[in-house]
Amino acid sequence: MIYIVGNTKGGSGKSFIGNHILPAYLYLRKGQEETLLYEFDEHSRTSQDYLQNSPSVKSQIIKEDQIQEEVFNVRFSSKTEDVIIDVGAGHLLGKIVKEAELAFKMDELVFVVPYSDDSLYSLQETIASIEKYVENPKIVIVINRLSIQDNTLESAKDVAIDLFGSKRYSIKPSSILKDIEKYVKSAISEVHILTVFARTEKVSMIDMYKNYLAVEGLDDDELENVWKARGAIKGEKATREEFVREYVLIQHHLEVKNFLDSLTEFYDSLDSFNTKKK
Repeated sequence: MIYIVGNTKGGSGKSFIGNHILPAYLYLRKGQEETLLYEFDEHSRTSQDYLQNSPSVKSQIIKEDQIQEEVFNVRFSSKTEDVIIDVGAGHLLGKIVKEAELAFKMDELVFVVPYSDDSLYSLQETIASIEKYVENPKIVIVINRLSIQDNTLESAKDVAIDLFGSKRYSIKPSSILKDIEKYVKSAISEVHILTVFARTEKVSMIDMYKNYLAVEGLDDDELENVWKARGAIKGEKATREEFVREYVLIQHHLEVKNFLDSLTEFYDSLDSFNTKKK
């Protein structure tokens, strides 16, 4: 499958979804250990800036004048595994969708559209750009980066009132809702502190998830022995300060694991498109 993450407006959370959430889905639901990520935004370069140390997500920056050639190349990369296309520059969405429509079978394309409660026009424009080239597209609109606790669409509806309206405040739903409601599938809460952890280590959240699994269940003494052994392998002697820092990181990794595990509604929305399972 080819997962195209796009929104014509910048700052909606495309890179967050592409760098962190979709790789988690591919690993947790489909057993894919490594994900190929194509970022079509040579000016932002978010993926390569923040995933320099990631063993799980390998990114490639694509220039605007290479779109036609590189979308075709993705076709061959996708024969053995699922890949992600991050349409980093919003104005490129229509062009990339057009090329994807020519390069792939329609049942291979899944569009993930993050919406951050800030521009209904861009959401409407994004869906129109996809529907212009793809008949009956597979689209997941994910209400993104809201102050909600349980990562469910039901909770998001109480917050994203510019789209869904609010009986409590006598606000009517947006007029565009009737046209896009079938695509609104899930919600993801604001997790700024977790993305800070990932950016500091320059890895994807799924790397942090795996790092936690590697030491899950070990007590403090066992953890210290693990890190001493790692230092010995590198020919270094682990200091107490390094051990304390690593211990703190493990707590951060646990927070990431709990967050990624909580996104079942988003994962289910992708599963509904009959993606290949492990």
